Amino acid sequence: MPVNKLKTSSNRIRSRFFIGLFAVGIIIFISILIHLSFTLSQKELDKPFIPTNLVNQTQIVYALITTPQNSATLNFTCGERNRVTLREKIASIEKIDFDQADARLIQIWSDYNAKSSNVSCKNFPEILDAAYILTQLSVANPKLSKETLANQLFSQSLNWNTQVLCVFGKDANGKFIVSGRPGNCGSADIKSNALTPARANLKDGFAPLLQLAQFRKQSGGSDGIKSLTLSLNPELQLLASNIGKCNDKNPSCNADLFNQLKLTSDLAFTILNANTGALLAVGCYGKSCGLTANYQLGLLAGANIEGPPASTEKLLFSYAFLKNRSVSPTELQFQIKTSGEVDGKVTKRNEWWEKNAICNNGTALANCSVPTYVTEFAKEIGLNNGCSETPDRRCGTSRLLEPMGLETFSPTNGRILVSANKDGPYLDGRLIKGPFIPWTQYDEIREGKKRATNFKVLENTSLAIQSVIGAANNRITSYGLATLVSSLYQIASFSTLTQPSLFESQNPIIKKMNGQANAQIILRGMQKVPRPTEKNWAGDGTASKVFTLAFGKPCLEDCPIYAKTGTVSKQDKTYGGNTLFGAIVQVNQLQGYIGAPVTASANSALAIGVLANPNVPGSGHIASKFGMLLIREVIKTNGL
Repeated sequence: MPVNKLKTSSNRIRSRFFIGLFAVGIIIFISILIHLSFTLSQKELDKPFIPTNLVNQTQIVYALITTPQNSATLNFTCGERNRVTLREKIASIEKIDFDQADARLIQIWSDYNAKSSNVSCKNFPEILDAAYILTQLSVANPKLSKETLANQLFSQSLNWNTQVLCVFGKDANGKFIVSGRPGNCGSADIKSNALTPARANLKDGFAPLLQLAQFRKQSGGSDGIKSLTLSLNPELQLLASNIGKCNDKNPSCNADLFNQLKLTSDLAFTILNANTGALLAVGCYGKSCGLTANYQLGLLAGANIEGPPASTEKLLFSYAFLKNRSVSPTELQFQIKTSGEVDGKVTKRNEWWEKNAICNNGTALANCSVPTYVTEFAKEIGLNNGCSETPDRRCGTSRLLEPMGLETFSPTNGRILVSANKDGPYLDGRLIKGPFIPWTQYDEIREGKKRATNFKVLENTSLAIQSVIGAANNRITSYGLATLVSSLYQIASFSTLTQPSLFESQNPIIKKMNGQANAQIILRGMQKVPRPTEKNWAGDGTASKVFTLAFGKPCLEDCPIYAKTGTVSKQDKTYGGNTLFGAIVQVNQLQGYIGAPVTASANSALAIGVLANPNVPGSGHIASKFGMLLIREVIKTNGL
């Protein structure tokens, strides 16, 4: 009996062991299933969401743009405001007049209705905009299918924990992760990754660019590099983002700034570190911020809204005038101050500038080097990127997103002294080199008093004269304008030029530059722009009154702001009334000048570019008013 009892006990133990082992196996198996299920669902989340309907409709409209069907004409039923806006867009892109653009719009609309059963007035403006972008992308990326390119325009990531790049930001408390898993993007520099409002805003604003980079990787695009650190100042970018969200119910929006914004349909601004060209913040307000080409750039939307440079382009020509040794430095400085509006000598506002643009001041018109010097200088500072004698819609783009493998999506910088046709803008060396006709003959022809006898020479002359006043096919963005004034400041201060960038680099590209004395002369002229009337020259600087408005006192001899304003002629049917403002701000000196606490470092300097499109006629110079008020807010920001 004892033996049997022992055997029975051993069997019971063995049985319980196998049951337990089986149970553990079941648990492990269920765990594996759960893990696989989670992994698969996570992979689904990691895939970008693609709104198929928008992609398909964009491809349909793209095909109709490139190959019209000439369907029976239909009335445009999406409202007169949409009709005017889309007509202007088509006119600008295809370089045709408004009547032709209107006919083109009606043709596309009619073909679209005949081709698709999903026509919607709500989506049509976005689809048409995306279709035109697709025409540009297809030229730039001939190896990628139209479907892939269209997918890239609309793809949306459902999970921001898995990013192509590890991206860091920096603030007063040190380094933090903007994108990527902490485990994969660890850095010894990170003291705390805790989110503040400024850090959270930076992450949200940068997300669309990461989405583009993620889709590019999955579509066979560039992998970029493993790790990037943004140059953006989180506090400044939070200020910029709050301005973009301004409305009557937003308590974080400055009332003075909002009063100017209410007068605009669109306003964009960019802030750079004037010493290094590093991008610190970009702001965007208005309807253009939401267009596909801009919206997909996230916080960089405001760096992609362009317009004619108007008189701000005179800074480029000033550099060329001085290199050509064709003007008096003192007279040039006063001309920069009042932009030719009041000079006590001539009645036509831009006569002095126009004459010097074609060397109509004693130099042989056939040997004028000014336009050549302008294009050379523009290329040196990063304008006219991608421009050549072959038409290309990428002419004037920036290189901001190259480190992410997104060159095609980089925002616009600016293009200067270019011609254009339906295939895009281009540099025409034959026109730039002249010869030119005398200014008096040109003026009589444009006023209809005489007829041209040599259209080739007239075309040469017109290109140079239209360019010096920032008209014709010339375009610039707030980013391009900030780049221009920053470049002049760096050359004047250091005789070097650092390539503007969105990311910090251990080995920044720095070029040795000649022309320090010329840049210093131009800066002294820009320093006069915020100043009132002074001896030997009639007229206040074009930004004098707005400085007093913003700071409660005039800007006198040691004014720490160097500026230039521009106003697009009302004769321009698309951009008439637009205003521009570019400025260098010596932050610590301005803080001291207005009696504010001096918190900035001794050499702190910012470059600011502002573009404003009014929605109320006669609103005044919105860009300079807003720009000065913005400067007032910026110098309160910590960490400058």
